[in-house]
Amino acid sequence: MSIISDFSPKKESNFPKPVTEPFSPVTAPFPQNSSTPSFLDTFFQNEEIPFGDLLNDELVRQILEKHNCRFGKTHHAVYTPLLVMWMFLWQLLSDESCDAAVAVAIAYCTELAIKPPGIDTGGYVRARNKVPCGVFSDLARHVARELDAKAPPHWKPFGRPAWVVDGTTFTLPATPENLDKFQCHPNQHPDVGMPLPRAIVLSSMATGCILDFAYDNYSGKGTGEISMLRSRLDVFRSGDLVVMDALYCSFTTMALLKQRGVDVVTRMNGSRLVDHRSSERLEQGDFIMTWKRPSKSQIPAGYCEDDFPETMKVRVVRYRVKNSDDQWETFEIVTTLLDEEDYPRDEIAALYNMRWNGETDIRTLKGTLSLDQVRCQTPDNVEREVWGTLLGYNLVRRLAATAAYAVEKSSDRTDAPDDKPYSTKPRDIGFQGTWNVVAASWMIRSLNGPVMPETWQRIMIQIAKHRVGHRPGRLEPRVVRKRPKPQAKMKKARSAYRRRVTVTAIEPEYF
Repeated sequence: MSIISDFSPKKESNFPKPVTEPFSPVTAPFPQNSSTPSFLDTFFQNEEIPFGDLLNDELVRQILEKHNCRFGKTHHAVYTPLLVMWMFLWQLLSDESCDAAVAVAIAYCTELAIKPPGIDTGGYVRARNKVPCGVFSDLARHVARELDAKAPPHWKPFGRPAWVVDGTTFTLPATPENLDKFQCHPNQHPDVGMPLPRAIVLSSMATGCILDFAYDNYSGKGTGEISMLRSRLDVFRSGDLVVMDALYCSFTTMALLKQRGVDVVTRMNGSRLVDHRSSERLEQGDFIMTWKRPSKSQIPAGYCEDDFPETMKVRVVRYRVKNSDDQWETFEIVTTLLDEEDYPRDEIAALYNMRWNGETDIRTLKGTLSLDQVRCQTPDNVEREVWGTLLGYNLVRRLAATAAYAVEKSSDRTDAPDDKPYSTKPRDIGFQGTWNVVAASWMIRSLNGPVMPETWQRIMIQIAKHRVGHRPGRLEPRVVRKRPKPQAKMKKARSAYRRRVTVTAIEPEYF
């Protein structure tokens, strides 16, 4: 089939048909409702597609009304909230400039023979700043939570919603507004360094979607990863399962989560002294311990001793792994999953090994989506850029989950090579490959609307072919191969360097 027939809509599209007469800005005003692209259709969002009912245009408009986002309703307005969000998501996922986003909008309007925006990016930037940050954060959290809730039970560990908690940092432009709110690294002067917020990321173990993203100053009281996690406990629900590293292994953190009905799987903190002589032994390498509440001086700020139980039972699972030097290392996993029949020892150890997925999610955000260095100049726009990126990331992850589910349920898999079968779990499908499929048809999907079932099936199969590498027990050294360029480090303010640069006067030649 041809490209045109493959992407022809199944039913009548809501978008106006292109006209053959030349466009006249005076006689062809910009329609407000019929010509606004839906970024949901761009991500193959349709109620007939699995997980396609997570978002719809009505829900998006309700969230816009909730945050009082009502600009672009006048007759002569060009930028509407949905058009701006469509442009912003493309800009963030493609890592392009505002000029490129405006060029895409002009091309879209030209195809529909409607009034395009001007080439100046000022109108787009001002309209983008009118979209509240809460719109992007509400949509991103909704996609992450609802997709994980509707995922098949065999995608989830023990059939329960599981979330990986991990920390990271990113940099901001050294503008006066950012420097007023965020500090640089303590070893750097504000005139030399860049603001360096510390952040924690909560990602789904089953689908890879980001449930929450909290960030604060790099150092200072109440700005650590543990403090940020305690401030975001409301995002968890009863029955959730949280997988964390050894930093979060503390009585207070685990007790606060347990009070909300949330179970924890984490690694034993090296600072805790463990004596298994007083523990209850279940089997070889499996113990039940009783932890006592810490002293009053170690209670976190904002809490009192009555907020925590006097004792708490935890389960300690011990297992061994072979490192890169071909030597065995012993690890101890602490969990609140006490039932050894419902939660076998080997499966708990395998669950903690899957914590590496949280590292790869952060690598995708910082590397592929360039969230390592945010480009916005003010704190409000920084939050808007962060949550806009997370919304686009979650929508791409939703499409990968749709492809995995569709291929798993499909019985027609005769064209799959024997050495490279299709992926049937979202974690086995690469993010970059899924985004490439979306980017290749971004404009076509926005113009044509819903896709035909046959075409949709072929697209899902192509997405499922983008498998990630199988890396069990991966341990990568923290070294880089590429050498940095031999340039001097910045040690003082840029203005001080500029003062030393003088215009050299050329002395005339005398004969």
